[in-house]
Amino acid sequence: MSSNIPGANYHSVYEAGYCGFWIHEALHDAGINNIVINPADVPTKDKERQRKNNRVDARKLARSLRSGDLEPIHVHNRQLLEHRFLIRMRCDAVKQQTRYKNKIKGELNFMALSSRTSWLTPVGRAPLSTGSKTSPWSSQPARRRSAI
Repeated sequence: MSSNIPGANYHSVYEAGYCGFWIHEALHDAGINNIVINPADVPTKDKERQRKNNRVDARKLARSLRSGDLEPIHVHNRQLLEHRFLIRMRCDAVKQQTRYKNKIKGELNFMALSSRTSWLTPVGRAPLSTGSKTSPWSSQPARRRSAI
């Protein structure tokens, strides 16, 4: 672009979405003045709502950018975004771990086995590996609950 019109100021706009802000960073690094906007903040006419497609949206964004009607959102720096991503992933992993633990405990309780004793101890594993019908934590046979 700079080879066609050297010294020109380039401006671009795109709507924030699920793809993140890497496009904004790439355009900014290329020397293009880019702004990211909230899609709900773009002024829209009734005809544009009825005929919604990429061509209409692009023209609407270009018209709004030219007239200065768009209010950019704040884009955080890359390090902060990466930290937020890690925190979000950890929270999701903890929720998933809790969900699996609760599912295992529910299945153990359904089979009348206690979930309080560790499955990792040799005492807890031995009766299960021999195919015994007795509970590994008591000397009495395991009781089954009815499915009603």
